[in-house]
Amino acid sequence: MNVYDPRSFGAAGDGVRSDTAAIQNALDACAAAGGGTVRFADGVFLTGTLKIGDNTTLEVRDGAELRGSLDLRAYADDIDGCIEFPPFDPCLIYAKGKRNLRFCGGGVINGQGDRSNFPHSLPGGGGKARRPMLIRLVECSGIEFENILLQDAASWCCHLVDCATIRIRHTRIDSCRNGNTDGFDLDSCRDVRIEDCTLRTGDDAICLKSSRATPCSDFEILRCTVSSETAAFKLGTASFGGFRKIRLSDCRFHHCRMGAVKLLCVDGGVLEDVEIGHVVMEDVEGPIFIRLGTRNMDFSRQNEMVYYTVPDQKSGLDRANGKLRNLFLHDIDADCTGAASDRSGILITGVPTAPVENVTLENIRIRFPGGGSAEDAERMVAEDPARYPEQFFFGVLPASGLYARHVDGLRLKKVRLETEKPDLRPEKLFLDVERLSITEG
Repeated sequence: MNVYDPRSFGAAGDGVRSDTAAIQNALDACAAAGGGTVRFADGVFLTGTLKIGDNTTLEVRDGAELRGSLDLRAYADDIDGCIEFPPFDPCLIYAKGKRNLRFCGGGVINGQGDRSNFPHSLPGGGGKARRPMLIRLVECSGIEFENILLQDAASWCCHLVDCATIRIRHTRIDSCRNGNTDGFDLDSCRDVRIEDCTLRTGDDAICLKSSRATPCSDFEILRCTVSSETAAFKLGTASFGGFRKIRLSDCRFHHCRMGAVKLLCVDGGVLEDVEIGHVVMEDVEGPIFIRLGTRNMDFSRQNEMVYYTVPDQKSGLDRANGKLRNLFLHDIDADCTGAASDRSGILITGVPTAPVENVTLENIRIRFPGGGSAEDAERMVAEDPARYPEQFFFGVLPASGLYARHVDGLRLKKVRLETEKPDLRPEKLFLDVERLSITEG
């Protein structure tokens, strides 16, 4: 396979001069020849948007860095794939409709995305500023990431849309220096395996979305170590197409400030056949949040997520519903003793017209902070069926460990929920729960 050195096409690799044109020429030559390897060795290559062709390996070797430009004019406008948030349109590395793309080499792809370089707002109150993603691949197949560091995106780090046959191994993400810095966002993707990766992110670390009619399906996530300011593992945010056949096992989640596992279906899709097991959680909030709602967001056009607006509590109750069913969570040990009071406990809730179906929690031990009052035990939790799905929006739960509502088929086997401080709330509270089975261990 041919190897292309960007220096041979005029790249300086000094971290000062722009190498965008030289690197793109190397990528174009590689694509014209039917594929090959574009290799970066020893140097810092400053660049704007790069477009990748078929059968291309982007090899950033140990000691080399592909560094994103601070000049927004260096980022292309003739790209697509960003559905949720228009200011995130630009990206550093882009491909659409390509096959056999590989990212490897032991080096660094660095977006320089800290807030001082890419602020959220334009000066003088002129609106939201553009913040580039690090990588976006749209309608691609045969994608591999191996032995590479993805660092400091200005927004989402790695966004894959309607892609198939994805293998991510021994890859690191370190991206916490701005807001909305998700790790892997996989939107309507199929046949995905993520293993032996280490992620530290400012927003959702591994986030499956389905803004298209095609569901996310056939995922395996194995032996990953994850820290996040928002969630370690999340299905949802966008859930139009749904999620099927998702497996996560043998992972460690630590220092997750707004949740560890979030399984959410609020846009009319079907979320089913999910297994999460053999997970250790250390210093996390909201260890398990399961939500079926009726927001029904329109993803046929770009939309900005609305987080804090509270719809009328009856809004969405009579609208078409998705399904959330057949979940198996087992062999989980979690320390949540440092959780905030409105981010503590397991929350499982559907809506009155659409229950969550067939959930099994087995061999689970979770330690919560406790300290709930008699007033907390009397709280009525809002339905909020059409609101953005976030656990702390529901407030302090009237149970110290598990609050389940609108569920048909809930099986608890060997579930231990402990509190560090005395708590006046019941340990478990079930409202509108049918076919409940509890087996003490």
